[in-house]
Amino acid sequence: MGLVLLAANLSIFYLQNTEKETRKDELELIKERLLNILISNELILSDDEMNAHLNRVGISIRSPLFQVAVVEIDKLHQTLSKASESLLWQFAVSNILNEIITINGNNIVFNGTEGRIISILQFDNEEDWAKFNVDQFQRLYEVVTKYLKFTITVGVGRPVRGFKAVHSSYIDAVISIQNKFIMNDAKVIEYTRLESNGMNVGFYPREIHENLLQGLKLNDLKRINEELSNVFALIKERRLSADYTLTIFVGLVSLCLSHITELGKSIEDVFGKEFSPYAEVRKLKSMESSFIWFSDLFEQIIQYSTANKLTKSKILVKKVMDYIENNLQNNELDLEMISKNVFVNSSYLTKTFKKEVGLTVTNYITSIRMQRAKKLLTADNAFAISRIAEIVGYSDVSYFSKSFKKYTGVSPSEYENVHK
Repeated sequence: MGLVLLAANLSIFYLQNTEKETRKDELELIKERLLNILISNELILSDDEMNAHLNRVGISIRSPLFQVAVVEIDKLHQTLSKASESLLWQFAVSNILNEIITINGNNIVFNGTEGRIISILQFDNEEDWAKFNVDQFQRLYEVVTKYLKFTITVGVGRPVRGFKAVHSSYIDAVISIQNKFIMNDAKVIEYTRLESNGMNVGFYPREIHENLLQGLKLNDLKRINEELSNVFALIKERRLSADYTLTIFVGLVSLCLSHITELGKSIEDVFGKEFSPYAEVRKLKSMESSFIWFSDLFEQIIQYSTANKLTKSKILVKKVMDYIENNLQNNELDLEMISKNVFVNSSYLTKTFKKEVGLTVTNYITSIRMQRAKKLLTADNAFAISRIAEIVGYSDVSYFSKSFKKYTGVSPSEYENVHK
């Protein structure tokens, strides 16, 4: 469901004369999807438009002052093999989180991806925003440990201003979570403290993570191995320590296990009862053997998925992705062109692609173009920006620059200067 379709659903929702409980369930689904768009890089709505949509799902935003926290249940996939059990514990933690955190404003709690619980804190005034005490999350940890008998880790992003900055605070929080294995016993990790301590935060670009997930969804081992190669290349280039490398490896394992759980499958069914991935990761002795182990891990998931369900929709999405890859330079590339060339109705393609990939066709095209542009800008013999714009499918260099800045936060020339 893209933003346009989401907006339509919101409007339709208020016109339907259905039973009260049914409307409530539908509203919750729409609210969760809207909030996941808010923390993603898909947000294209203006602040006024986002405010209007949030109001329709019962969230009143009184000021644009935000901070995002991410809560992760430790060893979730080791202790809970069923998706229903994971959802039960997430629900329990969410309820406690709603009770524990008290601010002048809103504490907006919902389920994010990979089994994580998201808290978007919206503050009513500058003073509370600047002085928020993250010790409240320490209290959350203590209550969960005492009453639910498991532990959690909380990552806290930087305070930000405006809806479009919520995504960056969310990424800060996720990066903080990634550092938990090298932060000793810290259970509440603030991004600002990681920065001030000179920690090597941000391990690898978010698009690599997203591409690995898409590869799993589409059973595309070739794409997965390409992204794994990028991860290992970055580890070598940055000369990351063994502790940081272990943190990345654990993150890759978590991504795999989360994907299995989200499919509603049992981890034991895929890997067997004796499978202990976190213990295996600690035994890896070299980068070469580590790459082979991870490639085999992803391949095993794909083989299981293929054996149990090879859907027509996945085949269709793979065709669409291949077509986009082969026609990226065409500035007229759009949904209608693609639907005609893969011989399906554009409405069906929109729905299917969004369900399988998590992005609209248009947003996926933009994502691929921007990723290609970033690689070209940082190449040893980089083309002129005008030529790069043509290569990635933009006939107007000024529009390309505007789109690039909207996607990355910086202009093409600024990106080139920083990453050279």
